[in-house]
Amino acid sequence: MRSELSAIPLGASGWGGIVIGLIIFVVAGIAALAAGFPAGVVPALFSLVGLSIAGYRWRSELLCEAGRIDEHHRFFIFAWTSVKQIGSLQRVLIGRPETRGSGKNRRTVYPVRLGGATALHELGVPQDALAARRLGEEWAKRLELPLADSSSGSESVREHQQLDQPAIERMELGDLAVAPPPTLRTVMREVDGSIEITQRNDLGRAIGIAVLLAIATAIASVAIAIVVGGQIAMLIIIALVISDVVVFAVLFANGAFSRRLVVTPRSGLRLGGQGMTVEELEELVVGDGPTRLRAISDRKVLEFGRGLPVEELTFLRAIILKTLKGPG
Repeated sequence: MRSELSAIPLGASGWGGIVIGLIIFVVAGIAALAAGFPAGVVPALFSLVGLSIAGYRWRSELLCEAGRIDEHHRFFIFAWTSVKQIGSLQRVLIGRPETRGSGKNRRTVYPVRLGGATALHELGVPQDALAARRLGEEWAKRLELPLADSSSGSESVREHQQLDQPAIERMELGDLAVAPPPTLRTVMREVDGSIEITQRNDLGRAIGIAVLLAIATAIASVAIAIVVGGQIAMLIIIALVISDVVVFAVLFANGAFSRRLVVTPRSGLRLGGQGMTVEELEELVVGDGPTRLRAISDRKVLEFGRGLPVEELTFLRAIILKTLKGPG
């Protein structure tokens, strides 16, 4: 129970800082003694820095009842505490992906935060959406708080008791009562009791293949220009580009970039070589940036319908949930 979690450790300095600080202190100190004055001044300063690193310790804890986070600091015999008020605990949040850092340190993270009545506190910044999901669920269960997940774009909220429940066990009438849009860009058919949903020429797959084809053509063009040269090379390159465009257009016209999602009642989903059982499926959400349907478990994410209108994705979500639930 949360009442038993009056103080929860959030983090603390480890032995690594002490070891590194002592190494710097000893090595730089020996160098300072060997160099003498004044050459040993700089090593002596480094030695003092190492001693400072070794002498500093910290730990932080969450005080649930008080709605605050205390950070305790110690530098040798000196100690002090900084307090961050966040108010009564409301929920755990998984944020939208954010880009942090710059240059080589630039990375995409999924921040996991503890939401209080007056402020937020960052619990972690995993670089993987599933890792963020696991961290968020861990804290939501521990604190018995709702989990608000915005990592897919739109926010979905689950109570802590529901975090391990399959999606079909949490369905409500509104999840299934969705009218179809006027036009559908997907094709559905029933095959041996399962529903096949085909997206003709998936946007993401088509763009990916087009980019690879363009890169291959560019490399080939450079090679032809170097080896052959002159007007002949130019004619060959033009013919190569035209043939690429024609091949891509023919493939596109014949639906070569289509994706097929198979939904089997009371069994699960299959998309290409990947699958997800009904028991694994914890959320089926309509994501944005770009729009797509995301089937999420603790171990994997299946994405389908990239680029489709939100209305159609919402309708497909209802069809999938209804099919997974099965008759009765």
